[in-house]
Amino acid sequence: MQLLKTQFQPHFLYDSLQHILFLIRTRSEESASTVLKLSDLLSYILYENEKESVSLEKELDMVKAYVGLKKRFYPGQVKIQFDQQAIKHELRIAPLLLVSLVEDCFENFLRSGKRKLDLAINIKTEDKELYFHLECKNSFVIELKNNKPQHQWIKSFKRIEMLYPGRYHIEMASENEPSSLLLILELDEIGSGIKKENEEFILS
Repeated sequence: MQLLKTQFQPHFLYDSLQHILFLIRTRSEESASTVLKLSDLLSYILYENEKESVSLEKELDMVKAYVGLKKRFYPGQVKIQFDQQAIKHELRIAPLLLVSLVEDCFENFLRSGKRKLDLAINIKTEDKELYFHLECKNSFVIELKNNKPQHQWIKSFKRIEMLYPGRYHIEMASENEPSSLLLILELDEIGSGIKKENEEFILS
C-alpha cells in the first residue's frame, strides 16, 4: 500500500526540480511563485499522505496545484480545463488518489513525446458519490490494454480497488478522440456538509 501511495513522487520531484532550476537560471519572474506552489504540494505529500483520508476539497486543491505546475513547466504545450461543480463539504477521500490519476495522464503524454496535451478535468458530487472525469485528446487509455503489471494506470486502479472495494466504478473509452476516464467513487462523510456550487478553476 505504501508503494502504491507514493508511486508518482520520485519522477514528479525530479521533473519539478529540473524545471525550477531552468527558471532560476533564466532569471524568470515565476521562479519564486513556482517554488511556493511546489512547497505546498510537497507539504501535502509528506504530512497528509500518512493519513487514511483527507477532505475532498483539500485533495482537489492539490490537483489544481499539480496541474498548475505542469502548465507552467510546459508553456504552450499543455492546455487544461478544470470544471468543478456541486462539491459537497465534509466528504473524505484517500490522499493523493486523484492526484495520482492526473499524474498518470501526464506520464503517458510525456512518454509518448507528443508536443501538445489538451486535458479536461470535470468533477462533481451527488450525495456521497464523487464523479471524476478526465478527457484527453492524446490517447492515454490505449497503452493500458497491454496489461503490463508496472503500468502506472494499473497501480492507481489497484489502490482504488484496495481502498474502496465494491464502492467504485470505472469507465474508459479510447476508440475515438478524445480519450476519457470516468471514476465514480462512494466516499465517506463527516457531518452534514454544505454544497459548494459551480466553480471553474483558471490556471495562472
